[in-house]
Amino acid sequence: MEELLYAEKQQLVLRELHRQFAAAIVGVPTPVLQERVHGALARCRKYGLNSEYNLVLFAALTFIVDPVFDEHPEISKHLLDVSLPPNERLNAAIYLSPTWAWSSFGEKTGLIQISGLPATDSVDSN
Repeated sequence: MEELLYAEKQQLVLRELHRQFAAAIVGVPTPVLQERVHGALARCRKYGLNSEYNLVLFAALTFIVDPVFDEHPEISKHLLDVSLPPNERLNAAIYLSPTWAWSSFGEKTGLIQISGLPATDSVDSN
């Protein structure tokens, strides 16, 4: 039963990536796309992320930002924050991590356009 649910989740994420994030995956070979989604789903499980929204967005971020964006300390601290309900952690990581953390992945990061994040940090980190 769990394998069936996993396969359904994987198909859902692949379908939604093509529908909502086509520009981020254009030219990505199918085997690479499937492998990246497989890895993203495994990491979502580690963080307790299980809503459709979180699964799709997390997978999309592996293409838009970096395949292992969640390993950045400023991002992972929110994904691992047990004081938050699991399905609120990804939004916390997006909106509460400093812009410089996201910018550390380089110019390819389209996160600002996706999330509506300001181009610079509005909070002084001192």
